[in-house]
Amino acid sequence: PSVVLKSEAMTFHGLPKVPYLAAYGVMRKVEPNMPIVRFNHCGYSVPAKYRREVVYVRSVLDEIVIVAQDKAGGYVSEIARHRRGEAFSYVIDDAHKEKDHPSGPLTRMPIPTNEIQAKFLSITPDASQWLIRACNSGASGIESSIAD
Repeated sequence: PSVVLKSEAMTFHGLPKVPYLAAYGVMRKVEPNMPIVRFNHCGYSVPAKYRREVVYVRSVLDEIVIVAQDKAGGYVSEIARHRRGEAFSYVIDDAHKEKDHPSGPLTRMPIPTNEIQAKFLSITPDASQWLIRACNSGASGIESSIAD
């Protein structure tokens, strides 16, 4: 067998030193305004430093794997791995957000549009919380309640 293997080895081609690009997945460009890559009608987050960069996305079982090539064009490394998302949705990893970007839902405070509202909101910080809860519950007649 060792003699046969040596003779066969001469006819086989060697493995390439660098894998073919098709092995990495489908080429995509990261969006410039937010670090998102679109794949199969879903948006997947990548680290913010890869904005405007070309990355490769592939599906592996129930996960989406995103890899990028270094600037010199040499090594390829995995930059993100996500669970498969539903079509027309986003899968975001909080670790991919920029440091100054708020995490979680935004905290919105009521902005007074007239003098009555401004006086009511200046009473105490709890007044704005009361107003938020009243609006969220669908209460009617809020304007007349705060005027009193």
